[in-house]
Amino acid sequence: MNQYKKPKTRIKEDFDIYGAAWRSAPVFAFRRLMSEKGLRNSDIAERLGVSEANVSRMLRGDQNLKIDSLNLLAAAIEEPLIISFGDAPKKT
Repeated sequence: MNQYKKPKTRIKEDFDIYGAAWRSAPVFAFRRLMSEKGLRNSDIAERLGVSEANVSRMLRGDQNLKIDSLNLLAAAIEEPLIISFGDAPKKT
């Protein structure tokens, strides 16, 4: 059996266990960059032309954000959105 194939039930079980962490990972990275740049939710809201409450909802970490939303958030902090699959590149 191919080492990359998982039985369907295992994928579902993994999602049930790790789904919340998977959804929140981009938000934690985004918040870290906001902190490094001294940005607040209100700054992001102003740049996106939305309410601060809307930004707060997006950044709670419990929502399943669309790629479009992630791209908007990345643009608001002037950082590229990079999505990768597989092993993370090794730092040299």
